[in-house]
Amino acid sequence: MVWAGISSLGRTPIVFIPTGVKINAQTYQKLVLKPIVKDLSKSMFNNEPFLFQQDGAPAHTANTTQSWLHSEIPDFISKQEWPPSSPDLNPLDFSVWSILQTKACCKSHKNLEALKRSIICAWNEIPQETMRMAVEAVPSRLRAVIKKKDGYIE
Repeated sequence: MVWAGISSLGRTPIVFIPTGVKINAQTYQKLVLKPIVKDLSKSMFNNEPFLFQQDGAPAHTANTTQSWLHSEIPDFISKQEWPPSSPDLNPLDFSVWSILQTKACCKSHKNLEALKRSIICAWNEIPQETMRMAVEAVPSRLRAVIKKKDGYIE
């Protein structure tokens, strides 16, 4: 499994979840939130506050994850505020993952390490302008979902 994050200002490093590791609240916090997300305010946002959004995966919505986010990330969209199954509102889902997949998987790979290298290379090749445009598309997509009365827009 692969985890990544984007903003209009930058991107996180790609996080590869080791083969065989089950993603639950504890592993998500240990492998992603604490080493990557906790320092985003410093590393990406010049110590300015930022709004953290994640999808509705069980590890993301677990009470312990929500509690950790509440104490460590001042502004995050809680599971009560975020609609379930909402790929139309997640810039990684509606834009970036498909670009990454197209770039990284355009050829076969000899092994897992080769695939990981290809993913990292492709991730770093995606222009920041693409990330910014995806993030900035969220408000208009939110309005479109509301207009459709919570229906999918794509």
